[in-house]
Amino acid sequence: MNASGVPMWEKSPPDGDQPAGSVETSRLDNPPRASWQNPFCNHRPDMQPPPLADFPGATAHSGEQRPASGTENSSRSISPPSRSNVASLERNSGDLPASSSSCQKSAVSAGSINWSRLIARLQQAQQIVVVTHVRPDCDALGSSLALANFLERMGKQVCLVGPFDMPPSFRFLDPEGRFRRLGRDVQPEQLEQADLVIIVDTSAWAQLGDAAEWIRSTKVPKIVLDHHRSSEDLGAEEFKDPTAEATGRLVYELACRLGISVDPMSAVQLFAAVATDTGWFRFGSTRADTYRLAAALTDAGAAPDQLYQQLYENDSLGRLRLTGRVLCRAEAALGGRLIYSWIERSDFEATGALPSDTEDLVNFLMGVAGAEVALMFIELATGGLKVSFRSKAHWDCSQLAGLFGGGGHRQAAGAFLTDPLPIVRQKVLEAVQAAMQ
Repeated sequence: MNASGVPMWEKSPPDGDQPAGSVETSRLDNPPRASWQNPFCNHRPDMQPPPLADFPGATAHSGEQRPASGTENSSRSISPPSRSNVASLERNSGDLPASSSSCQKSAVSAGSINWSRLIARLQQAQQIVVVTHVRPDCDALGSSLALANFLERMGKQVCLVGPFDMPPSFRFLDPEGRFRRLGRDVQPEQLEQADLVIIVDTSAWAQLGDAAEWIRSTKVPKIVLDHHRSSEDLGAEEFKDPTAEATGRLVYELACRLGISVDPMSAVQLFAAVATDTGWFRFGSTRADTYRLAAALTDAGAAPDQLYQQLYENDSLGRLRLTGRVLCRAEAALGGRLIYSWIERSDFEATGALPSDTEDLVNFLMGVAGAEVALMFIELATGGLKVSFRSKAHWDCSQLAGLFGGGGHRQAAGAFLTDPLPIVRQKVLEAVQAAMQ
C-alpha cells in the first residue's frame, strides 16, 4: 500500500472484457496502466512522448529522411511482433517466436543463455522489480530501461529501482524519471508484493550498494541478467553470457526472441549501452556482430552522432577541472607499463564535480604510450574507495580486481575497499606490480 492507500501494483480496469493480468496480443504495444496514485510505477503508457528533440539521439521512425553525419539517410521501421508469434508464446513458454528481419541481421551471440527458461520465468511473473548497480553506467541504465519497456509490452507491471540518484549526464536516457531510489522513494517492504526481481548488469554484492540488504532478505524470486565474467552467489538464477559485449546485447536479443519491435527510445538506450561498454567500439570486445547490432539499433531510431555529442561532448566545467587533477597526479611504474592516478574526496568540492564525473577518467591513463595497465583510485563520498582497472595486451583486469574482492571484464574491472587511500593505493600497486613482473 502506498500513502494514499492504493496497492502499489494496482492497475486501472483492463480494456474491454479481458481478464486482469492476461497478456493479449492486442495489448503488447498498450501495456497495463499503473495506478496514478502509485508514486513508484509512474510510467504512463498512454502518455504522448515529448517531441523527439527532447530525446537526444531519438529519431522519427516512419520512413522520413533524417540527417546523419552530414548526409540524408532514410530510417527503416522495424516490423511489430506478429499475433502468431505472441499467441505461440502464450501457449507454450518454451516456444521462441520468429524474430523480425532486423533481429535476423544481427547474429545472435548470446548462446550460453537458456532463452526458453528465461522467457518462461518472465511469463510466470506479473509484477516485476528491475534493479541495477551503484554508480550506474549507460549499460546498466539503458539495459534496465529498455528491459522495463519490453516487459510492459508483454503486459507486465514494472518498478525500476536503484541504490543511486540518476546522474545528471545520463538523465536523457530516462526522460520520464522512472528510476526510484530504494530506501527513499520506495521502501523495500513495498516491493515484497512483486513476483520477480531482475538484477541487471551485475553479479556482485558490493555493486548493489544499499539494495544489497533487501536483495539478501527478500523472499521474492530473483534472476540475474548480466555479461560480466565474475560472479557471486546473489541467491538468484543466473542468465549470463560473458561473451556479450554489453548487457544491452542480451536485452536486445530477448526482445528479438519475444518478437517485440525496438522502439526509438529503446534503441537510444540500447545503443548507448553497447557503445559505451565497448569504449565507442574501441575495446577488444567489439566484433563484427557488434556493428551489425549498432546498425539495427540505428535503423530502429538511434542517432549515433547525437548520442556521442550527448555523452562525450557535454562535460561540465567541474568534470573538466577534475580531469585536470587526475592528469596532473598521474604516475608511472614498471618503466611506464603501469600508469595510475587518484581522486580525493575533497576534489569534488574543490572542482565542483559530481561523483558521476569520474566515469571513464581512467581511460585517459591508457592513452600513455607503453601503458599496459591503468589504475584509478577514487575516494567515495559515502566512504571507502573504488579502484578501476583497465588493461590492454594480455593482462586480465577481472583477475587483478579479484585479488581485492572485485571483478568485471578482461579489459575493464573494479573493486571496492574500505581502507584509507594511502593504504589501498600501496596494497593494490604492490599486488598489481607483482602480477605484472
